[in-house]
Amino acid sequence: MELDVRGTPYPPYVQTDEQRRRWDWATLIALGINKQAVDAGSAYSFPDMTFVWHETRAIYQDGMFTTGTAEEFEAGLQTAVEAGLVPRRGEAPG
Repeated sequence: MELDVRGTPYPPYVQTDEQRRRWDWATLIALGINKQAVDAGSAYSFPDMTFVWHETRAIYQDGMFTTGTAEEFEAGLQTAVEAGLVPRRGEAPG
């Protein structure tokens, strides 16, 4: 079973490398939205995985952004790790 950037299984419709990268980008975006809402005083917790799941799915299915290369994703993932959105690889999710 393959896991996404948060350490949870991909949904069954996410099967190719490009789809997994697209899902991971959508997850990072959803986590960023969740964190901004919490920082602005929202009643959501961080991470609110129900919120993140629904936002990730909506962003993934929307198709408004390009997936990019694996290298571009790794750079974005490093930024997300530094911002505290996702744990470093090998660490347990927060």
